[in-house]
Amino acid sequence: MAFEPDHLAARRAQLRARHRRRRLVALGALVVLIGCIVGVAVAATGGSGSSAGSPSAAAPDRGARANGGGGGGSGARAAPRAGVDARGIANIKKLIALGLPIYCAGPNGNAVAFTFDDGPGPYTHYAVKKLTEAGERGTFFAVGKSINAYPDWLPRELKVAAIGDHSATHPDLLGLAPDEVRQQLASTKQLIEAHSGQPVYL
Repeated sequence: MAFEPDHLAARRAQLRARHRRRRLVALGALVVLIGCIVGVAVAATGGSGSSAGSPSAAAPDRGARANGGGGGGSGARAAPRAGVDARGIANIKKLIALGLPIYCAGPNGNAVAFTFDDGPGPYTHYAVKKLTEAGERGTFFAVGKSINAYPDWLPRELKVAAIGDHSATHPDLLGLAPDEVRQQLASTKQLIEAHSGQPVYL
């Protein structure tokens, strides 16, 4: 191979380093996404396999239906929990501490996780309404700039969902330096906690 000038070798090394950073950020984003999915699945199935006599916290507006008011069949749906239960949070923390990719799809059961990204926004009220009507829970991954545009929505989402961090301005994280990615997530985490009064694990 012919001699390569120093400036070209330096440029090639810079490009390799940039690609390496992008791959690491992509891997980190993938780990966060998979962790979120697992966290939602853990939160959604936290008490579903227990016996009928186990205690569960019912939301005030759904308590009558869950406790036998108008349940004309054997398929009565339990009321949604008021928040992510302690066991779910403990499992999420254990998975985060691993620092490795987390793979979903447990060995048994059929579960669906409802996740909503990029909000809150003009259609958030429909998602909240449908989850409430169905007695189901989901996870809303909020964007910082959207929280500022719809400041009153996070407490409403908490009635039917967990809240996760979806960055401050929704940039392409692969194009950002690691410090910028951390800033995107940290600023939104603080914003979510300030508006919702709840810690952010996802």
